[in-house]
Amino acid sequence: MQVADTQAWLQAYMVEKETLVSEGLNIQQATLCQPLVSYFEHASPQDIQIHLIQHGMFHPDPTDRTVIDRIIDQDYWEQTRKQLQDLERIFGKQDGTIFIFPSDTTNPRLQTEFDGVAGLSYHDKLFLFISDQITTLQLKILLTHEYSHVCRLHKVSTSNLTLADGLILEGIAELAVKEIVGEAYCAPWVGLYNQVELKSIWEDWLQPNLTLPPTSWMHHALMYGSDSIPKWAGYAYGFQLVQEFQRQNQVSLQNLVTMPTNDFIQFLHTAKNVH
Repeated sequence: MQVADTQAWLQAYMVEKETLVSEGLNIQQATLCQPLVSYFEHASPQDIQIHLIQHGMFHPDPTDRTVIDRIIDQDYWEQTRKQLQDLERIFGKQDGTIFIFPSDTTNPRLQTEFDGVAGLSYHDKLFLFISDQITTLQLKILLTHEYSHVCRLHKVSTSNLTLADGLILEGIAELAVKEIVGEAYCAPWVGLYNQVELKSIWEDWLQPNLTLPPTSWMHHALMYGSDSIPKWAGYAYGFQLVQEFQRQNQVSLQNLVTMPTNDFIQFLHTAKNVH
């Protein structure tokens, strides 16, 4: 993958905002989202802007310059290129583009649960939404998780993704963080539930809904949790399933990302000690 020069886009955004502070959203749309139109099918700059903001990109704000200046000074683009080389040696190289933008500092959940960073992955592109405080280690964790998504989405059809696909996608991503960065740096959902609780999550919530598409509100609730569904249910179960699959079958990360989702689901019916 190549890392896009969004540093230049951000500089153009700041120049425009110097004279039109009140037009922040329009300037963001013109300088940061318009160049992305060719990377999306049938999406306007406004569609792209809304989509990216929903997934963690910054809202235009009077303090933009300070945050963007710090991100540029730290040259996270070059850091990303260096870290990407290591990941390509593990997973193999993929075609596509990485885009780096500031994250949404006004989102309390993003700040408290995700260290102020977020990622958004497709089979042919990857977005990193970062804070001006992100460390090299935090960047590595984020990039490792998201790059594994890109590698898997290259092998899995994205036209009919289901909840089952989501479980495996997230499970592999966090297993990659565990193996490449270290178990201490895994997300909190990794050890959130014991085997009895995971069995209950599977039987009560996940197994009956494996074919749900990502567009379903229930899909989101099953992955992240809700008032009635355990928090991080899909993420927690997906990680434990993938980890146990790898342990019992001795499969490398590079091979895991290529395996059909159904192989993992079938494993549940034949393997021992999954729950």
